[in-house]
Amino acid sequence: MTTKFHPGRDALRVALAAGAVLFLAACVSETGPTSETTGTIGDGNAPQPRSATYACETGGSIRVEAGRGAVRLTNTEGEVFELMAAPPNQNTRFGQSGMALVVEGGEALWMHAGKEPLTCRR
Repeated sequence: MTTKFHPGRDALRVALAAGAVLFLAACVSETGPTSETTGTIGDGNAPQPRSATYACETGGSIRVEAGRGAVRLTNTEGEVFELMAAPPNQNTRFGQSGMALVVEGGEALWMHAGKEPLTCRR
């Protein structure tokens, strides 16, 4: 069995993945991680519960449930998204194919491809 190599397509995939990681890494400065064993997400100064609801500026809300190395986000429409920590060794930035969540203190920034970013507060 042979695998076809598509240099242009493979390079584009790598570039998009690297760009997403760099974008997420630049969103917030790390001020000290919260222990992964507590199951909380946040910046260490304001630990957050395993489950928190954030009111968004647009009038909607998002619910964020923290797990080990990932979060489950539920939006106002009831859509559920599983987002892994990006990079894996921290607990404030999460992302997956066109979606990113940055949680710092009592604030969450939710970005979904093709939609306006939402700033939400706990």
